[in-house]
Amino acid sequence: MSESEAATPKQWVLEPENEYRFELEAGSSCAITLVRGRAEIFGAEMVEGKPYVFGSECKAAIFTWLGCAIEISLI
Repeated sequence: MSESEAATPKQWVLEPENEYRFELEAGSSCAITLVRGRAEIFGAEMVEGKPYVFGSECKAAIFTWLGCAIEISLI
């Protein structure tokens, strides 16, 4: 992946009762922002517009009961 591709945020739309799972390799990190809707990380509700930063070797999932859109940026 080129440096410009890594810097370009990607947006994902999750349908109700779905989740987005991700796993980061050593030395990588990403920021995930809730663009619209409602979602949670390990049961904690996400705040719309706030970037959540995840670091090296993280494994997590974002779940939505009602549907949402998230934006992911590799940093």
